[in-house]
Formats: sequence, C-alpha cells, structure tokens
Amino acid sequence: AGQATVFMVLHSALAALLSRLSGQGDVVIGTPVDLRGDPDLADTIGMLLNSVPLRLQIDAETRGADLVALSRETVLTALADAAVPLERIVAVADPDRQNTRAPLFQVLLTNHAPHLSGLSLGGSVRDMRVAPQTEAKMDLVVLCADNGAEIDLTIESAAGLFDEAGAR
Repeated sequence: AGQATVFMVLHSALAALLSRLSGQGDVVIGTPVDLRGDPDLADTIGMLLNSVPLRLQIDAETRGADLVALSRETVLTALADAAVPLERIVAVADPDRQNTRAPLFQVLLTNHAPHLSGLSLGGSVRDMRVAPQTEAKMDLVVLCADNGAEIDLTIESAAGLFDEAGAR
C-alpha cells in the first residue's frame, strides 16, 4: 500500500464494503479532524474539530492497492483543506437536503477511539462491539484505534436502521 497509513487502509476497506453492499460506486465517508495544530487557530479556545468528507469513486475494477492509493490521495487532499468548515462544503455542494439525514455523509470513520476491543491485524475478529444508539448522529460510526499490534473497532449504529447483526 506504499506510504498509506492504517487509517487509509481502513478507509479504503470500509468504502469498498459500503460500495459492495449498496451497489453504489460513489461513496462518501466522513471523518473528524482535530484542528488544534493549525497555526491560524493557536489563540482559539475550545474544541477545534471539523468533519471532513472523504469521497471515493469505486468501480468494479478498483481493487486492493489501487483502492488504498486512491484513499491515500483522497485523505491527504482532504487533510490539506481540513480547516474549511463543513458548512461551507455543504453550501458549495448544494445536495438535496432532508431533515432526517446528514447532507454529505451518513457514515463516519474515526481513528481516535482509545481502549476498544476489536479486529486483529492478523485478520481474525476477536471481539467487535456494536453499540446501537437511539440518538445516533450518523447512520453508522466506525471507531478504530491502532495500538501498534492490533486494530480495535467499535461500531455505533442508528438503532432504527440497524440491528446488531446488520451493523456487524
């Protein structure tokens, strides 16, 4: 996967899975980005997070390393523009709006979730926790933490959309 991070590999895998399950080739997954390191915001007090949409266009021929490379390019481009407020991106994209859905993405992937149990790097699932949320902000949230030896996953899902088996 070249110079891809674990997050980029997970992003490409999740996008491929969502594409396959939905039959859609255009997949947008959001991710929160910490803006605390932005020098323009050094004197700002408070929590400095932005949600960044990561859009992958996947066709039936896109596989493996090519998909990871596409994810790498997408993530790096999005991170370079991470300080652009999500509201501005929504205004420019001007998607059809529905009160019951987030405008650009309904799936969130984050790698800032400490002390979870989950997926071994060897490929076997030890334990994957699914946490149905009655007031979920997204349809599906995949929280991952890479502790160097394994990747821990927790899935939060909107209880009205997924049962535990569906989320798994």
